Amino acid sequence: MAPSGKTAVVVLAAGASTRMGTSKQLLPVQGESLLHRAASTAVQASVGEVWVVLGSEAEKHLPEILDLPVNTIIHHEWQRGMGSSIKAALAHVAPRSYDAILFMVCDQPYVTPNHLANLIDELNQQPSVSVVASTYGDSVGVPAVFRSSRFAELAQLSDEAGAKRVIEARPESTLKIAFERGLCDLDTPEDYQRFLHSPKVKRD
Repeated sequence: MAPSGKTAVVVLAAGASTRMGTSKQLLPVQGESLLHRAASTAVQASVGEVWVVLGSEAEKHLPEILDLPVNTIIHHEWQRGMGSSIKAALAHVAPRSYDAILFMVCDQPYVTPNHLANLIDELNQQPSVSVVASTYGDSVGVPAVFRSSRFAELAQLSDEAGAKRVIEARPESTLKIAFERGLCDLDTPEDYQRFLHSPKVKRD
């Protein structure tokens, strides 16, 4: 289902990959970089305009997505943390009168266009819900979509905080969608090697 309102998809990819020891954005995954895979997944979901937040080594990462129909935000204060990247995205995106923003990261390689579209579908179908988030294991987080009524809370996040803080703030208006493969996020060389040796999935 196409989104009923104007929607943006924001790919958060500004971090320095300290635990990985090398730029995770450039790690090869099934013939493309992890960054290109995430941005391409967002585009293929066909739910709205796609924005990619770059920061650390932006000059190396930008060429990875030049072939995609995405907008780029260069966040020069990326060292401040995930919350600062979310706020940088909002500063660019919120004034454009979007009804909702879907946030995702570039290091969850099993995210599919279908999952992103399902999050938007659920938001469209349930007017009383202001956040639709993914659950994996005992955690809740991104990918997650937020109605514009929650943008102010996102804008008030501390620099170090992630979107989870807003997701959990009002449980009565948050819908959680199971996404067990979201447990796979590539933070360390060991994570990456485990992923390379695991069954692959198509992005459908």
